[in-house]
Amino acid sequence: MITGEDISWIIYSTILIILSIILAVRCRNNILLLPFIVFAILSTISHLVMLSRKYQSDSVILLADRSPIINHIPIFSLLLYAALIECQLVYIQHISTTYQKRHHQWSNLEEQGLDDTEKQQQLQEEQREQRQQQEGSIRRKRPKSYWINVCALILYTCLIVALVCVRLFLNDNLGSTRLIMALCISALLLLALINVVFVFMVVIPPSVNLRHDARFLQSTSILFAISMIGMAAEAWLFYGMIETHKTYNFTALGWIMFETCVVYVPMFAILALCLFVRRIHHLGQQQSPTESEARILRFLRQRRRGRQLTNNGDANDSQG
Repeated sequence: MITGEDISWIIYSTILIILSIILAVRCRNNILLLPFIVFAILSTISHLVMLSRKYQSDSVILLADRSPIINHIPIFSLLLYAALIECQLVYIQHISTTYQKRHHQWSNLEEQGLDDTEKQQQLQEEQREQRQQQEGSIRRKRPKSYWINVCALILYTCLIVALVCVRLFLNDNLGSTRLIMALCISALLLLALINVVFVFMVVIPPSVNLRHDARFLQSTSILFAISMIGMAAEAWLFYGMIETHKTYNFTALGWIMFETCVVYVPMFAILALCLFVRRIHHLGQQQSPTESEARILRFLRQRRRGRQLTNNGDANDSQG
């Protein structure tokens, strides 16, 4: 007999298959979408495997025990987290390169508008900076935020390895095992929440114009954190059910709706957003200047034109 949760898992699998097919078509010109596709495929397989496990009872505890959200999806979340970090790293690298080019552009504009004395002072400063770099000050090719994200990804991977070891070597029917799993998933949630703050404050600081790329990074980080909140909540609820043999007033339908709202909807939204984002390896390129930067560029151009008009006027006076 097909239960309500079986029907919901069939619907989830169908949605994941459709999204993975569409993403696979886009992956031909956007290879960095591959982690999202693998995540969708593995999640589909997980649902099909759980559908094959039949129980005689339809209690909430047994439904939770069969749930891929508790058993498999937290492990597969490494692919989703790595894909989001990958997008952020590409964005950080391109933004850093863009800022360096603008700084060089401003320096050229300033140099063209300086008189001989000021040019000599600027040349001395540049020579002093070059000597400092040659003495041992190695210029970093990537900003600190890039390496912070890499370290976060390594830590997330270590937690996933620990979670896999718990699943393989401990009896998951024991409350102590479910407690360890809940703690591991909570640690993953903590990293996801830190990543949201990091994206808003460091990767995309408030001074940067919110374009489509920036909104994609912000939206996906929030949605991923929401889905991890749902996974952690389910892990703790299931641990409590095993220990106390209580269902916390959950019905089968209530459990299905809870999973759908707090885990599946954000997860599907992340995959759907990947359908509308441009090529991931172009994220952060050609970022438009901020309002303050635009004012500075206008000031420097006006200063340059003013200098040119003054020089032309002096030349005409000397000829006259």
